[in-house]
Amino acid sequence: MILRLSTSSGRGALAVIAAVSLAFLAFFSLRAALVAYFLSEQTHAGITRATRLEPQNAENWFALGRYWQYNFANPDLDRAVQAYQRAIAIDPRSAGIWLDLGSAYEALGKTPQPRDAFTNAKRAYPLSAQVAWSYGKFSLATVRSR
Repeated sequence: MILRLSTSSGRGALAVIAAVSLAFLAFFSLRAALVAYFLSEQTHAGITRATRLEPQNAENWFALGRYWQYNFANPDLDRAVQAYQRAIAIDPRSAGIWLDLGSAYEALGKTPQPRDAFTNAKRAYPLSAQVAWSYGKFSLATVRSR
């Protein structure tokens, strides 16, 4: 389809629409590229920047939770739980987030929360072997501790 604009105001309007579209796409593309770069750094500063740039992205909060949970030098399970809870609030159907939240609760020694997290993971992805293994391992550990 050929667009024929005979007036200068029509051509000007088309140029403005094209410029606005370009600015819109460039902004969101650059932001997504920066988030990917900051996440790839796998540092606290990088992941925190990514969560600031896209606070409604559950993957960013999940990465921050994993950073705090599996940081060998300075782990902070309370911060990890907070980040996982924020990720779950955004994406409640992510089995991976539920699994890591359950293991963080388990490491903190909390009793009902890990069971709820593993149950939600099972509900989110019932065919996952990882979910079944984690839930079974937790169930055996609680039976043995009684």
